[in-house]
Amino acid sequence: ENYDFILKYKIMPQMKTRMLESAQTKTLMLIYKDHWNFIEKWFEPNKHFLYWNNIKELKEMIFDITKNYEKYWHIIEAAKIHAKQYSIELLMEKIDV
Repeated sequence: ENYDFILKYKIMPQMKTRMLESAQTKTLMLIYKDHWNFIEKWFEPNKHFLYWNNIKELKEMIFDITKNYEKYWHIIEAAKIHAKQYSIELLMEKIDV
């Protein structure tokens, strides 16, 4: 996917499990909106995580989250519930069929 972009800019995404670990440990995910946005294959923006586009926007978000944490709690809870479907237990059940 996006092979031309990779060749042109000599960069490519690296998928890690950090987003699942973050959701499962009730961490509010603030994700930089890059060219790929792979997180959308597993989570929904504004429901399970929040995008930021530049440092100024990120700083504003962090300030608001710090002052109004309860306003974001529903995103944290929704992400945790959603992430359960990717648990190792469910994966093992599927493999063991």
